[in-house]
Amino acid sequence: DDDLNPKSIIPEGTDDAEVLDILIDKAGFLGASDIHIEPQKHTYVVFFRYLGRRKQVHSGPIEQYARVVAMVKDRGRVDPMETRVPQDGSFSTQVRGRPYDVRVATIPSDGREKVTMRLLDPIRAQMRLTQLGITMVDDWRKICDYRNGIVLIVGATGSGKTTTLNATVREMKRLEKC
Repeated sequence: DDDLNPKSIIPEGTDDAEVLDILIDKAGFLGASDIHIEPQKHTYVVFFRYLGRRKQVHSGPIEQYARVVAMVKDRGRVDPMETRVPQDGSFSTQVRGRPYDVRVATIPSDGREKVTMRLLDPIRAQMRLTQLGITMVDDWRKICDYRNGIVLIVGATGSGKTTTLNATVREMKRLEKC
């Protein structure tokens, strides 16, 4: 495919009820961090965010958009009738036998909603500090043992902020500290 006419990851003739599962499966398999669903006037577009960049992976008719968004909102346990205010929800699923947590966010946009689904791989989030590629991991551990101060962990989506914090907290003597 090319950027002007991307090939859809959804096979031609796929039932609308299967579209969401295919999107989640492909995103998880490819290692995408987010799925973005954005309505247009007569169509909708789906993007995957991979390594901080969005890539269009599907476009379809607006009727399919309505069904897909209804399924996302149902799974995410958000109000399916509310389209005027942002909503947040979540659900768990499996991608090729691996568990994933999915955070859902809806944002009103021109009478419809943009939907973002963040895919969280709990297995990948269980890495140890030594596996993260931190060049001065011993210095990082010393900094985290300071009694006072603040550490800012910043970066693009999917850069490892949460994974770094989880690995750090798992190494702490949490029973001795509050």
